[in-house]
Amino acid sequence: MAKRFEAPIEAVRRANLRCADLNRIANATIDRILNYILLQLFFPLKLEKPTKGDMDFAFLSQFQSSIWVEKLHDGLKFQIHKVDDRVELFDTEGKHITHRFP
Repeated sequence: MAKRFEAPIEAVRRANLRCADLNRIANATIDRILNYILLQLFFPLKLEKPTKGDMDFAFLSQFQSSIWVEKLHDGLKFQIHKVDDRVELFDTEGKHITHRFP
């Protein structure tokens, strides 16, 4: 996508980490607005295999809600999205798993 639309590959990669919707990423790449792709509650973040430097801390610091990140030592790895009484859980593939934790 970066090559096709002559966009910086790092900008496309970082936007894709914040949003798993490829149509949205493609449109933002065409319109040159990749930096405006925001995190969105109740839409799981795309997770990459752990490597140093994958987390976009500069972008995350601009997010208005609090974000909690910790190292995985053992057990489950999933995302928790919460606003007021609404809570949803997503596994590493972005599938809803809320029903597994009544």
